[in-house]
Amino acid sequence: FYEITRIKNGLVIGGQVIPSKSNESVSNRLQLIAQYAQGAGLTETAISEGLYVKANALMKQDFEILTRILEYKAGVAKVGKQPQMKHAPPGSKQFYGDLNSVAHPSNPHLLASLTKQHIEGDIAGVSSCPVFIHETARTHYEFHVWITLEVAREALVLATEMYDSETDKSDILFAMQMFLFAVELLKSVGFSIEE
Repeated sequence: FYEITRIKNGLVIGGQVIPSKSNESVSNRLQLIAQYAQGAGLTETAISEGLYVKANALMKQDFEILTRILEYKAGVAKVGKQPQMKHAPPGSKQFYGDLNSVAHPSNPHLLASLTKQHIEGDIAGVSSCPVFIHETARTHYEFHVWITLEVAREALVLATEMYDSETDKSDILFAMQMFLFAVELLKSVGFSIEE
């Protein structure tokens, strides 16, 4: 892995400064992609450890980051305003409502379904310790993988906007190959991915 540092109008990769094209949209999208990358491991950890309510709040923020990236790309982002879901990836808006339902502690039945523990027969309790719920873990992880895939796609699109030379594009081509490899892995385990 290269150590990558953002500088004005370029990157430092392995100690070498590589200039890039830059504008407000590029800078803002780059910042959001970095924010997503910084927290992606935390989201995965929350899901894998059974912290579904906390994972849900993180995924809601991740979804808002993705939507804001798309707003900047379209030139419609409004500073100080929450991202508008009409700019979310096509077909994904319904997820935001589901994420909101859990992120705000106003639905006790939904929250209980994420923290309950079956004890015996009809007896169920609430556990202060995380409890693994197979279906919840699966759906949360699938959504997290989808967001990661979408942000990675936007990072590749952004990189192609920022760099022109063939030398700079060789690293982008390698990243695209890794992206396509990841897509094929996801397809092999049953994900349906649109081209």
